[in-house]
This record gives sequence, C-alpha cells and structure tokens, in this order.
Amino acid sequence: MIVSDSNLSRSLPIEGWDVAHLAAMRISTLIGWGLGAILVSCGDGSPAHEEAGGAGSVAADGGGRRIAASASHGCALRGSGLYCWGDNFVGQLGTGDTTDAPERPVKAQIAAGDVAEIAADSGRTCARRKNGEVACWGDNAQGQIGDGTRDNASTPLNAGGVRDARQLAIDDVSSCVLHADRTVSCWGASPDDEATSGSLIARPIAGAQDVIDLRGGVRGTYCARTQAGPVHCWRLQDGVWSAALEVPSLAGARSVAVTFQDEVCGIVPSDAIVCHNLDSGHDGTLGTSQGALELVSGLLSVCARKTSGWSCWNVLPSMLELFGSAEIPLSLEMPLLEVAIGGLNACALRADQSVVCADASSISSAPNFAMHVELPP
Repeated sequence: MIVSDSNLSRSLPIEGWDVAHLAAMRISTLIGWGLGAILVSCGDGSPAHEEAGGAGSVAADGGGRRIAASASHGCALRGSGLYCWGDNFVGQLGTGDTTDAPERPVKAQIAAGDVAEIAADSGRTCARRKNGEVACWGDNAQGQIGDGTRDNASTPLNAGGVRDARQLAIDDVSSCVLHADRTVSCWGASPDDEATSGSLIARPIAGAQDVIDLRGGVRGTYCARTQAGPVHCWRLQDGVWSAALEVPSLAGARSVAVTFQDEVCGIVPSDAIVCHNLDSGHDGTLGTSQGALELVSGLLSVCARKTSGWSCWNVLPSMLELFGSAEIPLSLEMPLLEVAIGGLNACALRADQSVVCADASSISSAPNFAMHVELPP
C-alpha cells in the first residue's frame, strides 16, 4: 500500500492488515525513531492472572500481557503462537530474518505455551517465560536484550541471570523485571564500553523492594508500586541506574503509569488521577477516576480502565500545568480486556479475543479502535 501525506493525520475505519500496518507507518513517519512507552493493562479473569500467582510468587496487578505495541510493530499472544506484524528492520518480529510483515502477521520463533507475558518497544520485543526467564529479540544497540552483547537478534535470546521474573517492563533502551522476592533488576541503556554506562546484564536497583507492580517509560525511567503503599521511581542518569526514590504525591496509588514526558500518573486513594513530573516536581490532577481499575500510558495520553469502559486524558506537561486536561471517553463496540500504547500507536484485545488497532496521535480525541487485525486462534 502507498501511503500519502494526507493519511498521516487521520484514522481510517477500514478492516484489514494494510490498515493495521498503516498505523505503524504513520507513527514511524511522525516520530522517526519510535518514542513512547509500552504499557498494557489486562482485564480481570484473564488466564495470565492465574499463571502470575502461586505460592511464594508475586502476582503483579494487571497479570500477564497478551498484546504489545510499539511505534512500528505489534504482537499478540494466541493459543497457537506469538504473532507479530509491521516493521522488522532489526528482527523485532522474531522470525529469524528482517523481512517486514505489513499485510499479515507472522509467527515468532518462540513456543506460545512457554510465554506468560509480552512487551514491545522501539525495534524490540520481549517475552516473560512461564519458568521465570525473559527472552528478547530485535534492537540490541544498547544491550537491552540482556545477553551480554550489543548485537541485534532476529530470534529470541534469554537475558542473562534472570530466572524468577514475575513481571516485565521495557522501554526504548532498557528492560526491567520484578523478581519473586519483590526486588527489581534492570539492564540495557549501555551504548558504549564505559563501565559506568548502563548494564549489559541484569543489575539490581537499589531501594526497589517489596514491589508489587512495575511500569516502564522511556530512556531508562521506571516506577513501581510497593506492598506498603509508596510509589518509587528510578532513572538512568549519566549512565548509571539511580536508586529508587519515593514519589510522595502518589502514595497508596492503586495503579501507576509512566509517560514519555517523564511523568508518572497514579490513581491515589482519594480516587483522583494525579500526575507527577519527575523533572520539574510539578503535580497535576487530571480529575476523578470514578473507580478506575488501572492506567495505561502512551506518548500523549493516559487512559484508565473503568468498570463502565475506558477514558483518556492528554498529559503533555505544558497543557497540564496551564489548562489541565478534560476526560475523553472511548466509544467502543465491545469491552476491551487489554490496551497497549506504543508511541502514537495503540492496539487492544477485545472481549471476543479479537485485536484492533488505532491512531493515538490526537491530543483532543481518544483512539478509535477501528483497524481490525486478522489473527489465528
């Protein structure tokens, strides 16, 4: 399909894989190298919830993620396999080559029965295996695969030293896992051979303890909720992972999400959605969540899963500080179990197990999930 410039600013209510890839192409054109965090929420009762628990383990709120999206590709975990589509310039589709799949999803070289959770970001896909290992493939320029090298991979490679992962979070340059003992380790963000630059294998994050939910942003920014209530965040600063530090305004949050703008938002005990800017220290309130269960975030927005459906808010710091942000309800044909936002691209798993995608580039309207993805069971 040839994409004209006039298509870059609008969503098209057309079914088919050409349009699903159009979203990825549109995002690549708009933001080039694919900014944006990937965060996915999971509906209650998904099979992944059961797998994440168990004696002595940490069952992260949100359970295992079955869909993932980046600015240039998407993936969905099905009973018959892990299927990915879109750009494949560094092997992020996991097929053993770098051939793009713009029209039909392709099967990654990993057994679906082994996978508990998936994640994606700029040029990379990762999977948490049910045995606690983590495998990644695609871009490895900064060691974000975790195999001890900076070599790209077109098939899954295990992250060294990770044996008991209970939750997975990644961004454009790094990866983190929540361990069974509720500590966190991270790797990546290592573009050179300096000893102080990131890490090619998993390293523990100081102060990240008693963690029950882990979320990633971009450029090495992560946040976590703890069992006792405080929310802690850490970042890659001058090539070194900082210690996890508390964000007081989000204490007791029942869900958090990290945006591209280095803001962390949370649903606090008062039921308000509060966003804290990690750079300026500014706190802004989006409004009342009305009982929202979970947050997901993307380049421009934060969305909340409610018992009645989904709503989104714009979270550009300049607009939040000057004007606040109005709630934008999503108009949906049927309930969404999961939503994944990658850069300005969004995909969702619906109640009937179908997958739909949308353009999430507007700051004044919610994503319109009208692009249907044809997947096997």
